Amino acid sequence: MGFSIMGYNQVIPALTLGYLMKKENPDLYICWGGPWVTSFADMLIPRLEACPELGELIDALVVREGEEPLLKMAEALSRGERPVGIPGGCKPMSEQSVLDTKPVGRKLLLAMSQPRENMPNTHWRIEDGTYERSGDISWVADMNQLPTPDYSDFDLSLYTTFREGQGSLVLQGSRSCYYMKCSFCNAITNFAPWSYRERSTENIQKDIDTFLELYPGTVHFDFADAVFPAKRLVELADFFIAKKRPELFWEVDVRFEGNIDKAVLTKMRDSQGTLRFGLETANERLLDLVRKGNRMEVVHRLLQDSRELGYKPFLMTIVGLPTEEREEAEELYQFLSDYHDTVTYQIADFIVERNSPIQLRPDDYGIHIDDDEQESFHHNLHFTRRAGYSDEEAQEVYRDILVRTMQRFKGAHEVDVEQERSRVAPDDSVYRLSLRAGSFALENYWVKHNNLPFEGLVPIGYKVQQQWTDMTDKGTVFEIDPDIALGALAGAGSR
Repeated sequence: MGFSIMGYNQVIPALTLGYLMKKENPDLYICWGGPWVTSFADMLIPRLEACPELGELIDALVVREGEEPLLKMAEALSRGERPVGIPGGCKPMSEQSVLDTKPVGRKLLLAMSQPRENMPNTHWRIEDGTYERSGDISWVADMNQLPTPDYSDFDLSLYTTFREGQGSLVLQGSRSCYYMKCSFCNAITNFAPWSYRERSTENIQKDIDTFLELYPGTVHFDFADAVFPAKRLVELADFFIAKKRPELFWEVDVRFEGNIDKAVLTKMRDSQGTLRFGLETANERLLDLVRKGNRMEVVHRLLQDSRELGYKPFLMTIVGLPTEEREEAEELYQFLSDYHDTVTYQIADFIVERNSPIQLRPDDYGIHIDDDEQESFHHNLHFTRRAGYSDEEAQEVYRDILVRTMQRFKGAHEVDVEQERSRVAPDDSVYRLSLRAGSFALENYWVKHNNLPFEGLVPIGYKVQQQWTDMTDKGTVFEIDPDIALGALAGAGSR
């Protein structure tokens, strides 16, 4: 049984399910993986060893990519054997920072993707209750050897996008990042450093055709890539254009690269493809500080070309970057205001992500992170500003920029919540609000209370699902006390 743990809020549910399953079948082999496990395995293992009641619920921890480890586990268990990892013990993840690594080269990358005799990327529990740490966490998947994602176990008709005739599925055209420099990003630690790989365009096209054949109602393709290069944009755009199916649309994350010219933008427009650009800030000093690599002359040229073509890209931005001054935050508002007819946008409040360069070297960025916070199991860490505007001013600045920008982009702040609730899920047990801000055509804004000046709920651009569950009708049973479990994981309540 495998649990992919995306975030801290899934830990207690996974432990609870594991407890119930082991209660029914003590021989069940349970493996945890996913981004949260990758980030916290080094901290989690000693806690699990100190609290065997929890440790016995997790037989193995897989870090980074999991296809090869899961295959080796399944093969061993099918033979009636306990899976065996690769012994030796490697450096803790915290000591394998991308800050101190260099590009590996194609030959080594190819070697990293070869099958292993035992389980790579895996820490496994042995009979005495301790964990043997893997001697090899460098395995990466050959993207062209992976099958098309299989959604056949899911009743897609229960999902909001499919119910509303906008069926959306996720696929992946690459892993890791070819840029690997943004100091606020921790995506670089979820994969082996400098391990950017692509799935061939031909295989991606086969994936899309398979989705269209097997999952009726699919019209939207969301690429879960860290970044997409311009050449592949054109190849995929031509593929969608050739299909002559105007109901299909797609979206990808990209950088402001100079080779995204008018011809590329025209292809994206004609294929109904949305480019999601990481702008972050319009201030050159801050762009340099966080090593974003954007050149504002390229940004302006790209958006001016988009305006001429009638194409609207999506911009991801951040207010509150380390050392930011009010005047620099104001530059972002002015920038978005200038292009309000040309772009759709998201404004995020800055957070420190675990294992990002900013978290690893906070002094270089004018912030302080308490030792206790460094030891927490949360991805996003509380920090204190030592330069720029104060911590108290930070939320004020964020809300001010957010509200004024939304007022500049018409149509985002008048929402009939009850009408949306009944439209999406009349039973009111689990629903989400799907809103459109201005001309933004992508679905599923996260709707969030923000105590803003105008009434109602405010879509702020995060594509996240918010659920309301009727706890009285559904009920929740924790056979593990959450406080005990969390205390044990934090090292404060080992039994």
